[in-house]
Amino acid sequence: GGWVVYDYEDCKHVLESEHLYRHPYADLDEVGIEIKGGKRNITILQGEEHTLMHRYLSRLFMRQAIEDYMVGHVRPIMDYLFDRIARQGEAELCYEFASQLPPRVFISLFGLDWKDEELVDRELQLHTWIMDWVGGKRDAEHVARARAASKELNEMLLPIIRKRKEERGDDFISRLWNEAPGILDDITELDV
Repeated sequence: GGWVVYDYEDCKHVLESEHLYRHPYADLDEVGIEIKGGKRNITILQGEEHTLMHRYLSRLFMRQAIEDYMVGHVRPIMDYLFDRIARQGEAELCYEFASQLPPRVFISLFGLDWKDEELVDRELQLHTWIMDWVGGKRDAEHVARARAASKELNEMLLPIIRKRKEERGDDFISRLWNEAPGILDDITELDV
């Protein structure tokens, strides 16, 4: 029921033609907005706010930034995971590498301890519950799990977000506090 657009010009047209191509989250109900983390989630924003935030987030993932993330975040984590696998002598690569890399990179980019196994395992579980909902599992049990996961993630992140508002570093949360108020004037803790 959807399209895959991969040509640069076509992608640009879709992104610039919000009136023709709406994101499926554009019309989420209150429960969906809660699960997605609030009305300022980039997938929910529309109009000028979406355009401004999209431009900002795109800068965070420009070529030089990606290369810097590779050196400072991704490669050290890959080395850590490969060293762990080498010590074990064997591995189930889907779980022990492929599913471990993304959450550790995000945890690192947020300025948190990506070697914290308990944190990584919990983030993976919460992400799975939310992705089940995103993937279309909308029965009462899956909705309740996704809501609980979103709430727990907010509870985990809000103290860090509050701390970074006062004590900034070079992590993504600090960058949002430094840069996003110039994009969205009334940015809140929940938005961050």
